[in-house]
Amino acid sequence: MKRFALAACFILIFLASASILSAADIAAVPKPSNEMSAVSEILPPVPMPDIHTFISEKPYCLKDGDTGVWYDRVRGCITMSWQNKTRDAFFKAKVTAVTPDTSEVVNYTFSLVAASVCTASYVKGIWDIKKNGVPVCTGCVGEAYGIDSSVGNYFKLYIGDDLCYSENWHLSGYITYRKDF
Repeated sequence: MKRFALAACFILIFLASASILSAADIAAVPKPSNEMSAVSEILPPVPMPDIHTFISEKPYCLKDGDTGVWYDRVRGCITMSWQNKTRDAFFKAKVTAVTPDTSEVVNYTFSLVAASVCTASYVKGIWDIKKNGVPVCTGCVGEAYGIDSSVGNYFKLYIGDDLCYSENWHLSGYITYRKDF
């Protein structure tokens, strides 16, 4: 009966849009007993986004895990994409920092090598860090979080060493673009 009513609704919508039936003809067609169930059979529920991407063109600060130096004069670009409930993720950051004391320019690259957990708000995994092109932390355990923040808010990345997570290395930035689908 539901399928008949559903088919009748489609036919009526088509015919009504073609201006063939009058309002009285449309009113005479039997309606499903539960109009919401007919609608839910036609339109599936809208899923929550599970694929995410953000770009940050405004890095905020960086901490060198080897020297302990915090940089607040940082520029560069950071991009991340990931899918919830999978291990599919990408992260790449190329940032330039200026040392507070000597104004020396230092280039860093942060890369996600393998993701172990991806949710809407954080990604845990194995990361590589290069300083001036030289690997300084290879296969290190880390976590990016706050990655579900909206444009204008910031995210954080903390990376430990190759044995365990800790807050040795730090990179944060303001999200300047995001797309969730």
